[in-house]
Order: sequence, then structure tokens, then C-alpha cells
Amino acid sequence: MKKPPPRSPKADPLDVIDLDAMLSDEEKDVRAMVRRVATDLCGEHIAQWYEDGQVPARELAREFGKAGLLGMHLDGYGCAGMSAVDYGLASVELEAVDSYEVSIELNTLLTQIEVSYTITSKLQNMSLMNYL
Repeated sequence: MKKPPPRSPKADPLDVIDLDAMLSDEEKDVRAMVRRVATDLCGEHIAQWYEDGQVPARELAREFGKAGLLGMHLDGYGCAGMSAVDYGLASVELEAVDSYEVSIELNTLLTQIEVSYTITSKLQNMSLMNYL
């Protein structure tokens, strides 16, 4: 009688593509830090914020900023300059607590607009100086 083929290890339903095996230790550390920050700041309050129809956005933004999450994938201007993988992992962890991750996206967009405005203003000032 022929033996059945060996079974492959059972897939983790929360990590079916075995993402952990592809991450560096530093990326796993970033993920763990964001998970901890998101859980500590938002975890037990989400339901109440939903019921109240209000989120302490300023306080959360301040705390997310202290943790280096706002504009985290941008270089310079006080931003952390982390990788796109780190940014993606942070987004996943924030969304796991709640979809408040939108504030991070908004901040990144605003940061990019501010950086573009600053650079454009400097270039305009430089070109105006050439005409004076």
C-alpha cells in the first residue's frame, strides 16, 4: 500500500503568505512598536469614541508624532525616513486597531504638500534674486 504524501505545515490563517519569514528583525521591531503604540493609545477607547462620535485627534496626532509615525517614510524635515515596508507594516498595525490610520495618510499628504511648498518657495526666491 502506498503512503500518502507528507502534509505540508499548516498555514497560519493570519499570515498565509508567511510574511514574517520575509521581514528583517528591524522591520519586526517597527511592527511591534507600532502595534504597542496603537493598542496603548487607541485599543480600549475605540468603541467609546465611536459611540461619542468624537476622536481626540490632536492628542493622538501628538502621540503618534512622538512615536515617529507621522511622515515616517519621508526623509528630512524632522521625519523618520523609514522604508516603504516599515510604512506598510505601520499602516497594517494601525488598521488592526481601527481604521484611524487615515490620519497618518492625511498627515503624510500634508507633510508632502508642505515640503513641496517650501522647496517651491525657495526656488522662486532664488530665481527672483537673479532678476534683482
